Amino acid sequence: MRKSNGEFEAEIFRRFDEYKEKKKKRHRAVRAASLCMAVVLLGAAVLLAVRGARHKAPNVTDVRPGSSGAASENTQPEVPGGVPTDTVTPETASESERGTEPSAPDPMVYMVKETDEIFSAAYTEFALGLLCAGLEDGKNTLVSPLSVMEALAMASNGASGRTLDELMSVIGGGIGTDDLTAYLRGFSLDSDLVRMSNSVWIRDGFAVRKSFLEKNGGLYGAGVFTAPFDDSTVDAVNAWINAGTNGMIGKMLERGALNDSDICLCNAVFFDGRWVQTYKDENIVDGLFRRADGTTDRVTMLRSEETSALSVRGGVGVRKMYDGLRYEFIALMPDEGTSLGDFAASFDGASLRATVRSFVRADVELEMPEFRAEYSADLTETLKKIGIKEAFEAGRADFSGIADGNIRICSVRHKTAFTLDRNGTLASSATVIGVPGSSEVPSPKMKVTLDRPFIYMIVDSLTALPVFIGALETVG
Repeated sequence: MRKSNGEFEAEIFRRFDEYKEKKKKRHRAVRAASLCMAVVLLGAAVLLAVRGARHKAPNVTDVRPGSSGAASENTQPEVPGGVPTDTVTPETASESERGTEPSAPDPMVYMVKETDEIFSAAYTEFALGLLCAGLEDGKNTLVSPLSVMEALAMASNGASGRTLDELMSVIGGGIGTDDLTAYLRGFSLDSDLVRMSNSVWIRDGFAVRKSFLEKNGGLYGAGVFTAPFDDSTVDAVNAWINAGTNGMIGKMLERGALNDSDICLCNAVFFDGRWVQTYKDENIVDGLFRRADGTTDRVTMLRSEETSALSVRGGVGVRKMYDGLRYEFIALMPDEGTSLGDFAASFDGASLRATVRSFVRADVELEMPEFRAEYSADLTETLKKIGIKEAFEAGRADFSGIADGNIRICSVRHKTAFTLDRNGTLASSATVIGVPGSSEVPSPKMKVTLDRPFIYMIVDSLTALPVFIGALETVG
């Protein structure tokens, strides 16, 4: 027998409370393990210092996940054999570091910070900045702030001085690199629907500081590959991203894309969420989606009854839960006559967070379109608009922690794919950085038809932070 809205809502909140309690217990266990590991590592540091005068270090080690014992929540897609090597050779360390005793792993490798207001504020501001800076009238926009932040955080492990300050001001709101890493690890912990992976690619013979590789291997679970950086490497990177996005992004880089780079930092994110309640045939109808210019697209509309809405100034907001209740689809549609650009600009990080958290109980008749969205852009100019400038400037960028010489970021390629249908949502992203109240009241009733441009997000319901955020201007 089909449950009533009230019964279904009660079930959602019950399961949600159980999930939060389970998460708290897991975090307590992780913190306890972290403390024990920190003590062990400090002891190891003392032993290394004592033995340093008597033992010569081995060549730079393979810093792939699992090779050094470092904990990692990331997974590594397999790369077809033949092109890159997945080991770090002595040539990948700078001249001054070869043959020296390696320092003990930083205890921060094992630390996790739960999402709080500090990280939430920084993350949401960054997500909204990416969306607003990339909006174009009449064109769909879709970014994964998580993917871009992970890739830039890896780059920040080699940054110093004003370059580092600028990066951390934009991607971390002033949070330090160690704290940002701990927050990112906590954000991705215990996530069954989101799979994320990182990698570092190095041109054959280019000397990279081993400390940079070890940080990204230990802190971000990045696999390290050396390759010739010709078109065979382009194919290998594309294959790695294809595997990491479950085939949703098959071609990230074009031929010749790596000609001007000596290092390539990659991130891939894949989301696979099914609706709590799937759609029956009688709830799937033909409809029209009205573009901002007045033209229309023929679409398939999905009808459902939802139990909550969002309080949105200047528009309407709805949410729909994915199975497991960890993630939710959120749509924000402006009032008639308001452009999507003006609507997005009316938010700042704080008001967007407040909106996402502002759900109220209501009987909602929801109609939303099935749609596919793809987006591809070099985010260099977008990142400059929101404050990251020096990292791209030759002669001013300070990435001395990566390698000797005039190192800068030359490109930040970002690509996303999104499919929403009657079964659920598949979403993927890839980022490639090239481096030269409580009382019961009657529930209001409302009808929401998403038949014109709207902002949409996949949101982590435990933290209220968007993994993906986009603007749908056209369905076709």
